[in-house]
Amino acid sequence: MSSLEESVAATADRSLNTVVPDTRLEEAAETSATAQASMATSHPTALTLDPAVEDLHEQLRDKYKDADIDVDVAIMAEDASPSVEYIQINLVMISRVNLHEEFRNPEFASGGDLARAEHALTEAGSRREKVTLESLFLNIPAKILTNALSYRVFAIASGGCGKTTIFTKIATWKWARKELWQEFSILIALELRHPDVRDAKSLWDLLELVGVDIPPMGKERIALRQFVKSHPQQLCIVFDGLDETSLAKCSRFVKLVISGEELKGIRMILTSRPAQDILRLCAKYQLDRRIEVIGFHRQDIERYVLKLLGSIKGAALLAEVKEDQHLLAMMCTPILAYEVCKLYHYCQKVPRCLSDIFDLMILRLAGRRHDTQYDTWLEIPFDVRMQVLELGKFAFSMLKQQRLVFTEADLKEFSLSEDAIQLGLLITTDRSPSVREKQWRFSHLTSQESQAAKFVACCENMSPQFIVRLVECLGPDSG
Repeated sequence: MSSLEESVAATADRSLNTVVPDTRLEEAAETSATAQASMATSHPTALTLDPAVEDLHEQLRDKYKDADIDVDVAIMAEDASPSVEYIQINLVMISRVNLHEEFRNPEFASGGDLARAEHALTEAGSRREKVTLESLFLNIPAKILTNALSYRVFAIASGGCGKTTIFTKIATWKWARKELWQEFSILIALELRHPDVRDAKSLWDLLELVGVDIPPMGKERIALRQFVKSHPQQLCIVFDGLDETSLAKCSRFVKLVISGEELKGIRMILTSRPAQDILRLCAKYQLDRRIEVIGFHRQDIERYVLKLLGSIKGAALLAEVKEDQHLLAMMCTPILAYEVCKLYHYCQKVPRCLSDIFDLMILRLAGRRHDTQYDTWLEIPFDVRMQVLELGKFAFSMLKQQRLVFTEADLKEFSLSEDAIQLGLLITTDRSPSVREKQWRFSHLTSQESQAAKFVACCENMSPQFIVRLVECLGPDSG
Protein backbone atom coordinates (compact mmCIF):
# COMPACT_ATOMS: atom_id res chain seq x y z
CA MET A 1 0.00 0.00 0.00
CA SER A 2 1.34 3.43 -0.97
CA SER A 3 1.81 6.22 1.56
CA LEU A 4 -1.13 8.09 0.03
CA GLU A 5 -3.39 5.05 0.30
CA GLU A 6 -2.31 4.60 3.92
CA SER A 7 -3.22 8.25 4.47
CA VAL A 8 -6.65 7.68 2.92
CA ALA A 9 -7.24 4.61 5.07
CA ALA A 10 -6.16 6.38 8.25
CA THR A 11 -8.29 9.43 7.51
CA ALA A 12 -11.26 7.24 6.66
CA ASP A 13 -10.96 5.28 9.88
CA ARG A 14 -10.80 8.49 11.88
CA SER A 15 -13.69 10.12 10.04
CA LEU A 16 -16.02 7.14 9.93
CA ASN A 17 -15.60 6.55 13.66
CA THR A 18 -15.88 10.15 14.79
CA VAL A 19 -19.20 11.83 15.36
CA VAL A 20 -19.09 15.57 14.81
CA PRO A 21 -22.31 17.50 15.52
CA ASP A 22 -23.95 19.58 12.83
CA THR A 23 -23.37 22.64 15.02
CA ARG A 24 -19.64 22.57 14.29
CA LEU A 25 -19.79 25.56 11.95
CA GLU A 26 -21.72 27.59 14.51
CA GLU A 27 -19.21 26.57 17.19
CA ALA A 28 -16.33 27.56 14.91
CA ALA A 29 -17.97 30.92 14.23
CA GLU A 30 -18.44 31.48 17.95
CA THR A 31 -14.81 30.48 18.60
CA SER A 32 -13.69 32.82 15.83
CA ALA A 33 -15.68 35.72 17.26
CA THR A 34 -14.27 35.08 20.72
CA ALA A 35 -10.75 34.86 19.29
CA GLN A 36 -11.15 38.13 17.42
CA ALA A 37 -12.48 39.88 20.53
CA SER A 38 -9.56 38.52 22.53
CA MET A 39 -7.17 39.58 19.79
CA ALA A 40 -8.47 43.12 19.93
CA THR A 41 -7.54 43.37 23.60
CA SER A 42 -4.40 41.23 23.70
CA HIS A 43 -2.48 42.75 20.78
CA PRO A 44 -0.89 46.18 20.98
CA THR A 45 -2.20 49.07 18.99
CA ALA A 46 -0.79 49.07 15.46
CA LEU A 47 2.43 51.00 15.11
CA THR A 48 2.85 53.98 12.85
CA LEU A 49 4.98 52.35 10.18
CA ASP A 50 8.00 53.88 8.49
CA PRO A 51 7.24 54.59 4.79
CA ALA A 52 9.59 51.76 3.69
CA VAL A 53 7.80 49.26 5.96
CA GLU A 54 4.40 50.59 4.89
CA ASP A 55 5.35 50.12 1.22
CA LEU A 56 6.39 46.50 1.83
CA HIS A 57 3.22 45.91 3.84
CA GLU A 58 1.03 47.16 0.97
CA GLN A 59 2.97 45.18 -1.65
CA LEU A 60 2.37 41.97 0.29
CA ARG A 61 -1.33 42.75 0.73
CA ASP A 62 -1.74 43.42 -2.99
CA LYS A 63 0.02 40.16 -3.84
CA TYR A 64 -2.04 37.97 -1.51
CA LYS A 65 -5.35 39.63 -2.41
CA ASP A 66 -4.89 38.32 -5.94
CA ALA A 67 -4.29 34.70 -4.95
CA ASP A 68 -4.49 32.37 -7.95
CA ILE A 69 -7.45 30.00 -8.04
CA ASP A 70 -7.45 26.89 -10.24
CA VAL A 71 -9.33 27.69 -13.46
CA ASP A 72 -11.31 24.45 -12.95
CA VAL A 73 -12.74 25.91 -9.74
CA ALA A 74 -14.06 28.87 -11.74
CA ILE A 75 -15.67 26.59 -14.31
CA MET A 76 -17.24 24.19 -11.81
CA ALA A 77 -18.48 26.98 -9.58
CA GLU A 78 -19.76 28.88 -12.63
CA ASP A 79 -17.95 32.00 -11.49
CA ALA A 80 -15.66 33.79 -13.92
CA SER A 81 -13.53 35.25 -11.11
CA PRO A 82 -13.85 33.07 -8.00
CA SER A 83 -12.19 34.13 -4.78
CA VAL A 84 -10.35 32.07 -2.21
CA GLU A 85 -13.72 31.69 -0.45
CA TYR A 86 -14.35 28.75 -2.79
CA ILE A 87 -11.49 26.81 -1.21
CA GLN A 88 -12.33 27.69 2.40
CA ILE A 89 -13.24 24.13 3.08
CA ASN A 90 -13.85 23.94 6.84
CA LEU A 91 -10.68 22.00 7.57
CA VAL A 92 -10.50 20.73 11.14
CA MET A 93 -7.40 21.73 13.08
CA ILE A 94 -6.46 20.07 16.35
CA SER A 95 -3.87 21.40 18.79
CA ARG A 96 -1.80 19.16 21.03
CA VAL A 97 -1.77 20.41 24.62
CA ASN A 98 1.33 19.91 26.81
CA LEU A 99 3.54 20.06 23.74
CA HIS A 100 6.82 20.47 25.64
CA GLU A 101 6.08 17.26 27.53
CA GLU A 102 5.73 15.57 24.16
CA PHE A 103 9.00 16.90 22.80
CA ARG A 104 10.84 15.96 25.99
CA ASN A 105 9.69 12.37 25.63
CA PRO A 106 12.86 10.26 25.10
CA GLU A 107 11.20 8.17 22.39
CA PHE A 108 11.17 11.25 20.12
CA ALA A 109 14.72 12.35 20.81
CA SER A 110 16.39 8.93 20.77
CA GLY A 111 14.89 7.51 17.59
CA GLY A 112 12.38 5.32 19.45
CA ASP A 113 8.96 4.23 18.34
CA LEU A 114 6.63 7.19 17.82
CA ALA A 115 3.50 5.14 18.59
CA ARG A 116 4.89 4.36 22.03
CA ALA A 117 5.76 8.03 22.49
CA GLU A 118 2.20 9.05 21.59
CA HIS A 119 0.81 6.49 24.03
CA ALA A 120 3.12 7.68 26.80
CA LEU A 121 2.09 11.24 26.11
CA THR A 122 -1.60 10.34 26.39
CA GLU A 123 -0.94 8.50 29.62
CA ALA A 124 0.84 11.63 30.93
CA GLY A 125 -2.38 13.60 30.53
CA SER A 126 -1.92 15.39 27.21
CA ARG A 127 -5.11 16.11 25.31
CA ARG A 128 -6.21 17.62 22.00
CA GLU A 129 -8.40 20.63 21.40
CA LYS A 130 -9.92 22.19 18.28
CA VAL A 131 -8.35 25.45 17.16
CA THR A 132 -8.99 28.04 14.45
CA LEU A 133 -6.67 30.21 12.40
CA GLU A 134 -7.87 33.19 14.43
CA SER A 135 -6.75 31.61 17.70
CA LEU A 136 -3.42 30.28 16.47
CA PHE A 137 -1.30 33.08 17.94
CA LEU A 138 -3.41 33.83 20.99
CA ASN A 139 -2.28 32.98 24.53
CA ILE A 140 1.41 32.88 23.70
CA PRO A 141 3.30 31.83 26.87
CA ALA A 142 4.51 34.73 29.01
CA LYS A 143 8.14 33.58 28.94
CA ILE A 144 8.20 33.90 25.15
CA LEU A 145 6.78 37.42 25.29
CA THR A 146 9.01 38.47 28.20
CA ASN A 147 12.21 37.17 26.61
CA ALA A 148 11.28 38.17 23.04
CA LEU A 149 11.65 34.58 21.82
CA SER A 150 10.44 33.23 18.50
CA TYR A 151 7.08 31.47 18.60
CA ARG A 152 7.01 28.51 16.22
CA VAL A 153 3.89 26.56 15.26
CA PHE A 154 4.38 23.09 13.76
CA ALA A 155 1.45 22.13 11.47
CA ILE A 156 1.34 18.50 10.35
CA ALA A 157 -1.07 16.68 8.04
CA SER A 158 -1.10 13.67 5.77
CA GLY A 159 -0.57 14.30 2.06
CA GLY A 160 -3.45 16.16 0.42
CA CYS A 161 -5.19 17.17 3.67
CA GLY A 162 -4.88 20.89 2.96
CA LYS A 163 -2.00 22.26 5.03
CA THR A 164 -0.58 24.20 2.08
CA THR A 165 -4.03 25.52 1.14
CA ILE A 166 -4.91 26.70 4.62
CA PHE A 167 -1.60 28.37 5.48
CA THR A 168 -0.30 29.70 2.14
CA LYS A 169 -3.60 30.59 0.44
CA ILE A 170 -6.46 31.03 2.89
CA ALA A 171 -4.43 32.58 5.73
CA THR A 172 -2.51 35.00 3.49
CA TRP A 173 -5.69 35.98 1.61
CA LYS A 174 -7.53 36.70 4.85
CA TRP A 175 -4.56 38.67 6.17
CA ALA A 176 -4.53 40.77 2.99
CA ARG A 177 -8.25 41.49 3.44
CA LYS A 178 -7.64 42.52 7.08
CA GLU A 179 -9.67 39.58 8.39
CA LEU A 180 -6.84 37.72 10.11
CA TRP A 181 -3.59 38.25 12.06
CA GLN A 182 -3.55 42.03 11.88
CA GLU A 183 -0.85 42.03 14.55
CA PHE A 184 1.59 41.20 11.73
CA SER A 185 2.86 44.04 9.56
CA ILE A 186 4.80 41.57 7.40
CA LEU A 187 3.53 38.09 6.46
CA ILE A 188 5.41 35.94 3.95
CA ALA A 189 4.67 32.37 2.78
CA LEU A 190 7.43 30.27 1.20
CA GLU A 191 7.69 26.72 -0.15
CA LEU A 192 10.75 24.86 1.10
CA ARG A 193 10.68 22.62 -1.99
CA HIS A 194 12.22 25.52 -3.93
CA PRO A 195 16.03 25.48 -3.92
CA ASP A 196 16.05 29.30 -3.91
CA VAL A 197 14.24 29.33 -0.55
CA ARG A 198 16.61 26.77 0.93
CA ASP A 199 19.61 28.76 -0.32
CA ALA A 200 18.48 32.10 1.14
CA LYS A 201 21.23 33.95 2.98
CA SER A 202 19.14 36.73 4.51
CA LEU A 203 15.64 38.02 5.13
CA TRP A 204 16.01 40.12 1.98
CA ASP A 205 16.51 36.95 -0.09
CA LEU A 206 13.27 35.52 1.32
CA LEU A 207 11.33 38.70 0.61
CA GLU A 208 12.57 38.79 -2.98
CA LEU A 209 11.40 35.21 -3.45
CA VAL A 210 7.88 36.26 -2.43
CA GLY A 211 8.00 38.64 -5.40
CA VAL A 212 8.10 42.07 -3.78
CA ASP A 213 10.47 44.95 -4.48
CA ILE A 214 13.02 45.44 -1.74
CA PRO A 215 14.67 48.87 -1.49
CA PRO A 216 18.37 48.91 -2.36
CA MET A 217 21.01 49.70 0.24
CA GLY A 218 20.20 53.06 1.78
CA LYS A 219 17.84 54.70 4.26
CA GLU A 220 14.87 52.51 3.33
CA ARG A 221 16.78 49.26 3.77
CA ILE A 222 18.10 50.50 7.10
CA ALA A 223 14.55 51.38 8.19
CA LEU A 224 13.33 47.88 7.32
CA ARG A 225 16.23 46.27 9.15
CA GLN A 226 15.60 48.42 12.22
CA PHE A 227 11.89 47.59 12.17
CA VAL A 228 12.52 43.83 12.13
CA LYS A 229 15.12 44.20 14.87
CA SER A 230 12.90 46.36 17.08
CA HIS A 231 9.52 44.66 16.39
CA PRO A 232 10.22 41.05 15.36
CA GLN A 233 6.83 39.94 16.71
CA GLN A 234 5.23 41.81 13.79
CA LEU A 235 6.93 39.49 11.27
CA CYS A 236 5.41 36.07 10.47
CA ILE A 237 6.99 33.54 8.10
CA VAL A 238 5.27 30.39 6.79
CA PHE A 239 7.72 27.67 5.71
CA ASP A 240 5.61 25.16 3.81
CA GLY A 241 6.71 21.56 3.17
CA LEU A 242 9.45 20.75 5.67
CA ASP A 243 9.10 17.10 4.61
CA GLU A 244 9.79 18.04 0.99
CA THR A 245 13.40 18.94 1.62
CA SER A 246 16.31 18.03 3.82
CA LEU A 247 17.50 20.62 6.31
CA ALA A 248 21.01 19.46 5.48
CA LYS A 249 20.45 21.12 2.08
CA CYS A 250 19.31 24.40 3.62
CA SER A 251 21.56 27.41 4.10
CA ARG A 252 22.84 28.20 7.56
CA PHE A 253 20.51 31.20 7.64
CA VAL A 254 17.34 29.14 7.00
CA LYS A 255 18.34 26.53 9.59
CA LEU A 256 18.95 29.26 12.17
CA VAL A 257 15.57 30.87 11.40
CA ILE A 258 13.80 27.53 11.94
CA SER A 259 15.75 26.89 15.13
CA GLY A 260 14.70 30.30 16.47
CA GLU A 261 18.25 31.66 16.72
CA GLU A 262 18.08 33.96 13.68
CA LEU A 263 15.43 36.73 13.48
CA LYS A 264 14.80 36.07 17.14
CA GLY A 265 11.28 36.97 18.27
CA ILE A 266 9.42 36.39 15.00
CA ARG A 267 6.30 34.25 14.61
CA MET A 268 6.61 31.21 12.38
CA ILE A 269 4.55 28.34 10.94
CA LEU A 270 6.25 25.16 9.69
CA THR A 271 4.14 22.65 7.74
CA SER A 272 5.01 19.03 7.06
CA ARG A 273 3.75 15.53 6.56
CA PRO A 274 4.21 13.53 9.80
CA ALA A 275 7.42 11.70 8.84
CA GLN A 276 9.34 10.31 11.81
CA ASP A 277 12.57 12.15 10.98
CA ILE A 278 10.66 15.44 10.80
CA LEU A 279 8.95 14.83 14.14
CA ARG A 280 12.29 14.13 15.76
CA LEU A 281 13.80 17.21 14.17
CA CYS A 282 11.02 19.31 15.67
CA ALA A 283 11.62 17.62 19.01
CA LYS A 284 15.24 18.70 18.75
CA TYR A 285 14.26 22.31 18.06
CA GLN A 286 11.61 22.33 20.83
CA LEU A 287 8.87 23.93 18.74
CA ASP A 288 6.20 25.73 20.72
CA ARG A 289 2.90 24.40 19.38
CA ARG A 290 1.79 21.44 17.30
CA ILE A 291 -1.28 21.66 15.08
CA GLU A 292 -2.77 18.72 13.16
CA VAL A 293 -4.85 19.41 10.05
CA ILE A 294 -7.13 16.40 9.76
CA GLY A 295 -9.10 17.11 6.60
CA PHE A 296 -12.80 16.40 6.11
CA HIS A 297 -15.53 14.77 8.14
CA ARG A 298 -18.68 13.49 6.42
CA GLN A 299 -20.67 16.71 6.59
CA ASP A 300 -17.66 18.66 5.28
CA ILE A 301 -17.69 16.50 2.14
CA GLU A 302 -21.35 17.32 1.56
CA ARG A 303 -20.84 21.07 2.06
CA TYR A 304 -17.77 21.08 -0.17
CA VAL A 305 -19.40 19.15 -3.04
CA LEU A 306 -22.52 21.33 -3.01
CA LYS A 307 -20.44 24.49 -2.83
CA LEU A 308 -18.29 23.47 -5.78
CA LEU A 309 -20.77 21.72 -8.06
CA GLY A 310 -24.05 23.37 -7.15
CA SER A 311 -27.22 21.76 -5.81
CA ILE A 312 -28.23 19.61 -8.79
CA LYS A 313 -24.93 18.13 -9.92
CA GLY A 314 -23.62 18.08 -6.35
CA ALA A 315 -26.63 16.11 -5.12
CA ALA A 316 -26.16 13.56 -7.90
CA LEU A 317 -22.53 12.99 -6.92
CA LEU A 318 -23.39 12.79 -3.22
CA ALA A 319 -25.93 10.07 -3.97
CA GLU A 320 -23.07 8.02 -5.46
CA VAL A 321 -20.81 8.81 -2.52
CA LYS A 322 -23.35 7.63 0.07
CA GLU A 323 -23.58 4.25 -1.67
CA ASP A 324 -19.80 3.66 -1.67
CA GLN A 325 -17.97 3.59 1.67
CA HIS A 326 -14.56 3.44 0.01
CA LEU A 327 -15.32 6.53 -2.08
CA LEU A 328 -16.59 8.31 1.04
CA ALA A 329 -13.39 7.40 2.86
CA MET A 330 -11.25 8.58 -0.05
CA MET A 331 -13.01 11.96 -0.13
CA CYS A 332 -12.07 12.62 3.49
CA THR A 333 -8.75 13.75 1.98
CA PRO A 334 -9.52 17.23 0.54
CA ILE A 335 -7.34 16.99 -2.58
CA LEU A 336 -9.05 13.73 -3.53
CA ALA A 337 -12.48 15.25 -2.89
CA TYR A 338 -11.51 18.05 -5.28
CA GLU A 339 -10.31 15.62 -7.96
CA VAL A 340 -13.49 13.53 -7.65
CA CYS A 341 -15.62 16.67 -8.13
CA LYS A 342 -13.54 17.82 -11.09
CA LEU A 343 -13.64 14.46 -12.86
CA TYR A 344 -17.36 14.09 -12.24
CA HIS A 345 -17.94 17.55 -13.69
CA TYR A 346 -15.87 17.00 -16.83
CA CYS A 347 -16.19 13.26 -17.47
CA GLN A 348 -19.55 12.46 -15.85
CA LYS A 349 -17.80 9.51 -14.20
CA VAL A 350 -17.21 8.71 -10.54
CA PRO A 351 -13.71 7.45 -9.68
CA ARG A 352 -13.92 4.67 -7.10
CA CYS A 353 -10.24 4.43 -6.09
CA LEU A 354 -6.91 6.23 -6.47
CA SER A 355 -6.12 4.43 -9.73
CA ASP A 356 -9.45 5.55 -11.17
CA ILE A 357 -8.58 9.17 -10.36
CA PHE A 358 -5.24 8.90 -12.13
CA ASP A 359 -6.68 7.12 -15.18
CA LEU A 360 -9.61 9.52 -15.58
CA MET A 361 -7.26 12.49 -15.22
CA ILE A 362 -5.14 11.19 -18.11
CA LEU A 363 -8.22 10.42 -20.19
CA ARG A 364 -9.46 13.97 -19.67
CA LEU A 365 -6.11 15.59 -20.53
CA ALA A 366 -5.67 13.43 -23.63
CA GLY A 367 -9.24 14.08 -24.73
CA ARG A 368 -8.80 17.81 -24.28
CA ARG A 369 -5.70 17.75 -26.50
CA HIS A 370 -7.45 15.83 -29.29
CA ASP A 371 -10.87 17.46 -28.78
CA THR A 372 -12.57 14.15 -28.14
CA GLN A 373 -13.57 11.91 -25.24
CA TYR A 374 -11.74 8.70 -24.37
CA ASP A 375 -13.34 6.03 -22.18
CA THR A 376 -10.37 3.69 -21.70
CA TRP A 377 -6.58 3.92 -21.53
CA LEU A 378 -6.19 1.84 -24.69
CA GLU A 379 -8.28 4.32 -26.70
CA ILE A 380 -5.67 7.01 -26.11
CA PRO A 381 -3.26 7.39 -29.06
CA PHE A 382 0.02 5.52 -28.57
CA ASP A 383 2.12 8.70 -28.70
CA VAL A 384 0.13 10.24 -25.83
CA ARG A 385 0.52 7.08 -23.74
CA MET A 386 4.27 7.32 -24.33
CA GLN A 387 4.23 10.93 -23.15
CA VAL A 388 2.50 9.85 -19.92
CA LEU A 389 5.14 7.18 -19.40
CA GLU A 390 7.89 9.70 -20.13
CA LEU A 391 6.49 11.86 -17.35
CA GLY A 392 6.19 8.85 -15.07
CA LYS A 393 9.82 7.95 -15.61
CA PHE A 394 10.77 11.57 -14.94
CA ALA A 395 8.64 11.72 -11.77
CA PHE A 396 10.14 8.47 -10.48
CA SER A 397 13.73 9.57 -11.14
CA MET A 398 13.19 12.97 -9.53
CA LEU A 399 11.63 11.41 -6.43
CA LYS A 400 14.66 9.14 -6.07
CA GLN A 401 16.78 12.32 -6.04
CA GLN A 402 14.33 14.08 -3.67
CA ARG A 403 13.70 16.68 -6.40
CA LEU A 404 10.32 18.42 -6.55
CA VAL A 405 11.21 21.51 -8.60
CA PHE A 406 12.85 21.15 -12.02
CA THR A 407 14.73 23.35 -14.45
CA GLU A 408 14.78 23.39 -18.24
CA ALA A 409 18.06 21.48 -18.02
CA ASP A 410 16.32 18.67 -16.11
CA LEU A 411 13.62 18.40 -18.78
CA LYS A 412 16.26 18.26 -21.53
CA GLU A 413 18.31 15.66 -19.65
CA PHE A 414 15.32 13.31 -19.75
CA SER A 415 14.49 14.29 -23.34
CA LEU A 416 10.93 15.20 -22.41
CA SER A 417 9.09 16.18 -25.56
CA GLU A 418 7.29 19.50 -25.75
CA ASP A 419 4.01 17.58 -26.08
CA ALA A 420 4.70 15.74 -22.81
CA ILE A 421 5.57 18.99 -21.03
CA GLN A 422 2.38 20.63 -22.29
CA LEU A 423 0.11 17.67 -21.53
CA GLY A 424 -1.04 19.37 -18.32
CA LEU A 425 0.64 17.34 -15.58
CA LEU A 426 3.55 19.77 -15.19
CA ILE A 427 3.07 23.42 -14.27
CA THR A 428 5.47 26.34 -14.09
CA THR A 429 6.31 27.69 -10.66
CA ASP A 430 5.92 31.31 -9.61
CA ARG A 431 9.14 33.10 -10.46
CA SER A 432 10.61 35.89 -8.41
CA PRO A 433 12.85 38.62 -9.83
CA SER A 434 15.89 36.73 -8.50
CA VAL A 435 15.05 33.55 -10.45
CA ARG A 436 15.92 33.95 -14.11
CA GLU A 437 15.36 30.39 -15.36
CA LYS A 438 11.88 28.96 -15.77
CA GLN A 439 11.13 26.25 -13.21
CA TRP A 440 8.61 23.43 -13.32
CA ARG A 441 6.90 21.09 -10.87
CA PHE A 442 3.99 18.67 -10.75
CA SER A 443 0.74 20.29 -9.67
CA HIS A 444 0.95 18.53 -6.29
CA LEU A 445 3.38 16.17 -4.59
CA THR A 446 0.70 13.45 -4.62
CA SER A 447 0.49 13.87 -8.40
CA GLN A 448 4.23 13.28 -8.78
CA GLU A 449 3.98 10.22 -6.51
CA SER A 450 1.06 8.86 -8.53
CA GLN A 451 2.91 9.36 -11.81
CA ALA A 452 5.95 7.53 -10.45
CA ALA A 453 3.84 4.66 -9.09
CA LYS A 454 1.96 4.31 -12.38
CA PHE A 455 5.24 4.15 -14.29
CA VAL A 456 6.60 1.38 -12.03
CA ALA A 457 3.31 -0.55 -12.26
CA CYS A 458 3.24 -0.26 -16.05
CA CYS A 459 6.81 -1.53 -16.34
CA GLU A 460 5.92 -4.58 -14.25
CA ASN A 461 2.74 -5.46 -16.16
CA MET A 462 3.69 -4.77 -19.77
CA SER A 463 4.00 -7.45 -22.39
CA PRO A 464 7.55 -8.07 -23.73
CA GLN A 465 6.59 -6.54 -27.08
CA PHE A 466 5.28 -3.38 -25.44
CA ILE A 467 8.41 -3.09 -23.27
CA VAL A 468 10.55 -3.16 -26.44
CA ARG A 469 8.55 -0.27 -27.88
CA LEU A 470 8.69 1.56 -24.53
CA VAL A 471 12.50 1.25 -24.36
CA GLU A 472 12.76 2.52 -27.91
CA CYS A 473 10.70 5.58 -26.95
CA LEU A 474 12.07 6.32 -23.47
CA GLY A 475 15.65 5.05 -23.66
CA PRO A 476 17.51 2.01 -22.29
CA ASP A 477 17.60 3.27 -18.66
CA SER A 478 13.81 3.29 -18.30
CA GLY A 479 13.79 0.59 -15.63
